[in-house]
Order: sequence, then C-alpha cells, then structure tokens
Amino acid sequence: MVIGVDARCRARRGVVVLGLVLVGVGLAACAGRVPEDAAPSPGEIVPTPKADAARLSRDLEATVLENYALLELGNLDAFADRVAPGRAVGIFGASSDHVVAGISPPSLYEDKRLFAGERLRMLSRNLDTHLSASGHVGWAFDEVSYRITRGEREAAIPLRVTGVYTRDVDTWVLAMEHQSYPMHIDEILARAASDELPAAPSFQTAYDAGGPARELRRIAQRVVAGEVGPHYRERHVAESADALVILPGPRHEYTGRDIRDAPTVASAFGAGEGEDAEVRIGDHLIEVADSGDMAWMMSNLKVRVPGAARAGDPVGVDLRGTFLFENRPRRGWVLLQMHVSVGVADALVWERLFGRGALSGHARPLQPGLAPLASACR
Repeated sequence: MVIGVDARCRARRGVVVLGLVLVGVGLAACAGRVPEDAAPSPGEIVPTPKADAARLSRDLEATVLENYALLELGNLDAFADRVAPGRAVGIFGASSDHVVAGISPPSLYEDKRLFAGERLRMLSRNLDTHLSASGHVGWAFDEVSYRITRGEREAAIPLRVTGVYTRDVDTWVLAMEHQSYPMHIDEILARAASDELPAAPSFQTAYDAGGPARELRRIAQRVVAGEVGPHYRERHVAESADALVILPGPRHEYTGRDIRDAPTVASAFGAGEGEDAEVRIGDHLIEVADSGDMAWMMSNLKVRVPGAARAGDPVGVDLRGTFLFENRPRRGWVLLQMHVSVGVADALVWERLFGRGALSGHARPLQPGLAPLASACR
C-alpha cells in the first residue's frame, strides 16, 4: 500500500559555518518537504503529510467496502450518491451491458449487476489501495468473491475490481470502476467466432480538448497495440510497486517490474509467430484530476484477430479497458494502471460454473447428477 511521500526521502540538515546565524528558518533539503512558511510554486504538488495519508488511506478502504455493501443490497440510489458530483463517471460492470459513462447518467440508477435479483454478497479478498502524492486521488484493486445464494447452495464467482476515487471535501467519491470476470483468451476467441460474446454497448466520447487527452489517448493506444519500444516503455509505462496491468486471462495480472513481461493486448489475441491482432480504441471518456497530477480513461477496445491461424475469416472481439495515468516530474504522463476485460452475460457465467441447462430466473439450477465445481459452490 502506498501512503504519503516516498519513505526513502530523508530530511538532511545543513551545518552553517563562517559565522552566519539563521534564526527562525527551517531548512528542508529533501524535495518532498516544504517549509511551513514557504508557499509552493504554481503547479507544484505538495505531498500529503504521513499522518494525513494514513487517515485518507483508511477512509478509502472503508469507502470501497461500503460501496460493496450498497451493491449487495441493491441500494443503487445510495450508491449513486457516492459518485463524483459534477464530473463524468465511468463504470464497467462485470455484465456486458453494465456501462455507465457521463455526468449523472440515467444508467447509473439501472440495476445491471451480475445476477441482479438474487441474494448477493461481495467479499473482499485482497484489497489494495494507493494515494496520489497530493492526496486528492486514490485508487484500489481487489479480488472479490461474488457470492450468489440459491436455496442451500452458494456459488462463489471470482471478480477483479479496480476503482479510481477523488476527494469531495472530506469524502472519497467514485470516479471510475471496472469489474471483470476472468476468462481464458482461447475461450474468448472461440466464443467470439461462434457469436456467443455480447457486443459492447457504445457510449458518448467525452474529454477536455484543451487538456492532455490527446497524449493520454496516444499512450493507451500504443500500449494496447504493442507499439512500444524499450525507450518509450521506460518513459511512459510505470514499473513501480503501485503499477498494475490486468488482461482478460485468469493469470494475466502483473505488478511492478513484472509488467515488462506482460503481453500486450495485440499479442495476447494474436495468431502467434509475430502476427499480432489489430487493436484500436473506440468510444472513450477521459478525466483529469483537479490537482492535475492524475488522469483516468475508460474505453471500448475493438480487436480484430488474424484469421490465418484460425482457419477462417478474421474474428472481431469487443473488449473494455480502463487506464490510470500519473503526471511525473521529468517523465510527464505515465501509464500507472491498465485493466482490460471482456464483458459477460449471466448465462455464460452460470454455464461455466454448472454446465449447460435451462435458466430459472437469472440463475441456472443444478442439473441432476452434475457435481458443482469445488472452488465455486458449497
């Protein structure tokens, strides 16, 4: 968990000689500290004091867990009250049709939860939160056990959840969220070839034309398409401890320096032997923090898979991606977090848990003689 200024930063004291006496002036040679009586330069980010950062981090964790509780209860009005006011919010739910984009859009109040209507629980298994240096933006990653109860049985569905939060006075409010159900690339391609994957809903592209949107979009496009050389990667892709890359596969999670070993979206969906898929950014929404040090983006991703190795015509796959950027000194905008997934339908998830069968409401009843997956039901 990253809280406050870099722990490696150490205050150093200078010894003044030659008879000079400095009275009432505190010296802070570390770049992360500013004397109390010195005003920051225009545009300078003043790091959050360590004690304040710890409190903000605890508040952020509590906010994430409280949002889970509201979603469990289906209290969408209360959930909607906890999103960033006056700012375009972006949400990708695990369900393919769960897309929210815009300022207080009507879709924010629609119940598009996976298996909505069933008894649900969202259990946090690995919540990890971080704060920007200014303390104005926080972000989180969690592995959530999404529990569905029918009768005496409970199915546990693994979800990955990433979120971006901003400060509204003394409260954390949601700015962007991405829930995803992991799925192997080969299964995604097979289902796409059979037209079993739902199309991604469109949304209105929106960004501040006078801001850094063009540069942010260019970074995201080059990263997902694999158009990144060593120099560009070193400058624009973070490999710090708080960096994270998630791709659709169950094992496609990379942090820190392991990110350099992560496949690109183009190579993950390619035909092999250097024949990458074509990936382009579609509808997108970009927001920049008021503090100017962080920005985030949600986007539909259009993937065209080469057909030669698939013994057929090129296959089209609709993906969703969310991106978090940090404006770092001497490096400019750096991609700090990327989460790419495929949207799913209730029926597809239930089929993977229990096999094919007729739907009863939103969920599939267990078929006679079919043993539930040991990791999914109890």
